[in-house]
Amino acid sequence: MKRFLIFLTLCLIPTLGIAEEPYPWELMKNRKFREHYNALLGKKIGEKWLATLSGPAEPAKKVTIVDGDYLFIHSCKPHDCDTHNIVIIYSPASYSMYAKLVEEGTPSKLGNPSTEMSAALDKLYDEEFGTNN
Repeated sequence: MKRFLIFLTLCLIPTLGIAEEPYPWELMKNRKFREHYNALLGKKIGEKWLATLSGPAEPAKKVTIVDGDYLFIHSCKPHDCDTHNIVIIYSPASYSMYAKLVEEGTPSKLGNPSTEMSAALDKLYDEEFGTNN
């Protein structure tokens, strides 16, 4: 009986909806995400850490902003996380994407976020990297 319960538990775990969100570099494998992200970066596409999102990061997190569901993604430049970092909010449903990029302490917003989206980016940035920018 114990073996049956263990077997049943192991079989049911994948069906419980417990799925990890992707890491930023894993999202880059998605053609739609990559296209929209590259467009968002514009001239910054030449920065390897930005173009690949391969710097230190955690898996994406689901967030709700202005009545929409987004993935919150963050990354930073290897060995320069304190001065070069980015937070991104991305809607897989509409492919809309906005970001706050900080380079050498200088912040910029990408994707022309609305006032509400800009405030959300600032809040997410502060929670992830601190309130310096």
